[in-house]
Amino acid sequence: MDPVIIAVGSKNPAKLKAVENGFLHFFPSVELRSFDVPSGVHQQPKTREETTKGAVNRAKAAFDKCAASGVVPNFGVGIESGLFAIPDYSKHLTGGIAAVFDGKQVHVGFSPAFELPPQVVKKVFDNDSEVGAVFDEILQRKNVKHSEGAVGVLSKGKFTRDKMLELGVAMALCPIVSSELFEQ
Repeated sequence: MDPVIIAVGSKNPAKLKAVENGFLHFFPSVELRSFDVPSGVHQQPKTREETTKGAVNRAKAAFDKCAASGVVPNFGVGIESGLFAIPDYSKHLTGGIAAVFDGKQVHVGFSPAFELPPQVVKKVFDNDSEVGAVFDEILQRKNVKHSEGAVGVLSKGKFTRDKMLELGVAMALCPIVSSELFEQ
């Protein structure tokens, strides 16, 4: 059986691993093609709507870029991480949204979300920074977002960014693998 060809709108290793593993829950063989594509949103989306738009833009752009290279993919995938306000509690969560584009329709799935420390949220908003960059600064490290991510730091290594984002990818695939329930 030929592998499912997936155009991914990122070169981030954590996102690539998330896409591969998310698809392997449902497909026996996958082949990833990664592309640097614009999200069309802020570097650090600060709402659910903006985060979703970034994921969808990445999925469609990756699909198109792959097709333009001469390989028509089965799917384009975009993952965007963003902040989500919980106003009643003065908290902000972060999580990922995955969009899967099949050339006609987009399906969206959410990863788990978790609370960010107030100092991180303040720096993100005050300096228009990415969550990963703020953790790099606080921890005096480089590229936290390409490895364990904020979730790895805050969970003391019990969870990693790729595993968290993998769930969002798998959730976005549910309408595809259960298409009979989505027919109208």
